[in-house]
Amino acid sequence: MSLYSAYAIGLLASLFLAAIWSFLDKQKPPTLKEFVAKYFARALVLFVIIMIIVGFFALIFVAGPSLLPAS
Repeated sequence: MSLYSAYAIGLLASLFLAAIWSFLDKQKPPTLKEFVAKYFARALVLFVIIMIIVGFFALIFVAGPSLLPAS
């Protein structure tokens, strides 16, 4: 799987998880505009966290073997 595919899946996952988080929130914003703003802010935070995790594992799988000492 290419890294761009992983980013696209991460974006979709963050939007889905933000939707769940927004609908389960006990303190819903009073207006639709504020609700959408809060939804996209949550999606952005989740996307950044997911991309940090994906990037870390991509680095480990690509550069990992070259980081091991030769025996």
